[in-house]
Amino acid sequence: MERSFNGYIQYIDDYSHEPVNQRRYDLLVVQKEQPFNAEPKAPLLVQHHVTPTERFYVRSHGPVPACPDSTRFRLVVDVSLALEHCQSGAQDNQKRPGQLQWSLETLREKFKFTEVEACLQCAGNRRTELVDRTKRPVKGVGWHQSAIGNARWGGFLLADLLRFSLHQAGLTDDAQLAQVPCDVCIEMEGADWVPEEEYRRKHRDTPPPGYMASLPWSMVMGDGSSGHAVPPVLLATHMNGAPLTADHGYPLRCVAPGIYGARSVKWLWRIGLRRGHSDGYFVERDYKVFSPAVDAAYVRWDSAPPLLEVNVQCAACVPAERAWKLWTSKADRHPPGTASSLVVPLWGYAFSGGGRRIIRVDISGDAGATWTVAQLIFGEKGAHHAIRAESARVADDTDEAHNLYTPGLEPFRVRPLDTERPIANDAHRYAWCRWYAKLAIQPPCEVWCRAVDESANTQPDDVRACWNFRGVAHNSVYRIRVESDDGPRSRL
Repeated sequence: MERSFNGYIQYIDDYSHEPVNQRRYDLLVVQKEQPFNAEPKAPLLVQHHVTPTERFYVRSHGPVPACPDSTRFRLVVDVSLALEHCQSGAQDNQKRPGQLQWSLETLREKFKFTEVEACLQCAGNRRTELVDRTKRPVKGVGWHQSAIGNARWGGFLLADLLRFSLHQAGLTDDAQLAQVPCDVCIEMEGADWVPEEEYRRKHRDTPPPGYMASLPWSMVMGDGSSGHAVPPVLLATHMNGAPLTADHGYPLRCVAPGIYGARSVKWLWRIGLRRGHSDGYFVERDYKVFSPAVDAAYVRWDSAPPLLEVNVQCAACVPAERAWKLWTSKADRHPPGTASSLVVPLWGYAFSGGGRRIIRVDISGDAGATWTVAQLIFGEKGAHHAIRAESARVADDTDEAHNLYTPGLEPFRVRPLDTERPIANDAHRYAWCRWYAKLAIQPPCEVWCRAVDESANTQPDDVRACWNFRGVAHNSVYRIRVESDDGPRSRL
């Protein structure tokens, strides 16, 4: 079953039209087939500052809709609610148009094409780790640490579109926008059919809506206060210099930098204003954080606000596993209690929402007793000095990495860091950074990783404090358990 509207074809509980290709599966680990949810292998994630599109995680809530002819696409923008509050005097009784339709060509003609480098993270990132460490089940896709990615998004600012739509509808005074009530939100709807919205069919004489999300008006348009920065929310048509792929929302999607990916609606076809957040399922009854004491059977959904800004996050990607066994020969094993240590390389990513930049990543090789500071890598410049994959094995007589080996991990060679690399600036405010460290450890031990942002937010030590029955917004200190055992003489 399918229905067509605004240039889209929406497939109702039909996965036979998925954009299946070999690359969709070659570089991604599929966590759920229907709907399609997949993440890249962790070591591949941090090889580039800008995540290649084919390695960017995919989060879908239903069948991927199609847009076979982009010339027929229309974006519906309804600003009638703002007009009601901004009109005054004799204009109150005048009927003004509040709904406009935009084609992709008109958007290109009217608005400046803008590129924003932004990191998107699924709210369920590191969910599997949360379950493994707390031994408490949660509901949701079993993501590891790779449901995150950093891309260059190209499109048009949502704020510009809303202002222009209001002007077209008759509101020509920007000062009147200050009269918009503080509880007004911008609701967005995608063209994908999602089964969670089926309950609406029972209560309304209309087909169920697609995936819905909302952002506060002030978060997109600003609240008028001086110095208050707002994220550059985009209506994106491009990703990494190319048109969006079907999996990532072709032909148009929202990208809300610094906000959880659940609010960056894909396959966008409708934007409207309403009092309060959207009443869509994934705003009212999902993507909220509750106390560890709250069970799903007794939750009051209206007692918590929707998730918006991403909390500070950090994870290691090399090594990829959280249980790490170092195989060493007996000749290389250091006697217990000696000061000698094994030096191992670690790579990972760090990110914080709300435009808060990462200022430090701390690494510990003894479960938090002592710490060392990792080297941060902003942008591509200088990254090759820190991380470079080598496919050839090193001869047995080399001193690199003390001839350690981790099963399943390709050999990495460490290069000197570029000390002249520029520090992060505003261009990277909504992007992630990668980090690198060489850590001296004495197995058995536990390696900890945590990030600190410019507001001094950091990650909690106790994973139990992060548990919630949906397993979202998990950001406890990332931990790797390291053991050593007899094994072949080889290298990391």
